[in-house]
Amino acid sequence: MSARDFSKISSAIWTSRRFLNLENDAKLQFIYYATNEHVNSCGVYRLKDAYAVDDLGYPMTMYHQNRTILMSAQMIDFDSEHHFLMVEGWFKHNPPMNSSHSAGTLRLIEQVKSERLREKVASFFAEADALRMAREAKKKADRDSKRTAEQIEMGDGHRLQRILEKSGRH
Repeated sequence: MSARDFSKISSAIWTSRRFLNLENDAKLQFIYYATNEHVNSCGVYRLKDAYAVDDLGYPMTMYHQNRTILMSAQMIDFDSEHHFLMVEGWFKHNPPMNSSHSAGTLRLIEQVKSERLREKVASFFAEADALRMAREAKKKADRDSKRTAEQIEMGDGHRLQRILEKSGRH
């Protein structure tokens, strides 16, 4: 069972040509893949056909047909040998939010049995995590800059001068 309380699906899905070109049962199957109880923070998880068919109430042939359609539309990827499914574009809407979230997601990626999907998701994760770290660094720099400006404004310039001297920036 997933520890996730929710997964994000962008409202832009309703303007996505790939999504809108699908039949309704394939649309529902994609939403199921992005939100079912097996999904985790890396968007790659083990899913046996029988679980999904039972949850969706689809005949097995319809389920397989829709999965093939979703793979062709590059909305999911699936490793039939290991029964691992990947929601394409997962990190666009569900990026790591902080270092703890990132570390947990990385642990899940390491547990993906499909080497192909593990390598694929690791690449997407690295991009998403680099963006997270850049956002965090910018926020910190903005806070530090604001704090420095406030100190100067409050007449704490002597303190700033001492800090700069200690750091070697006269």
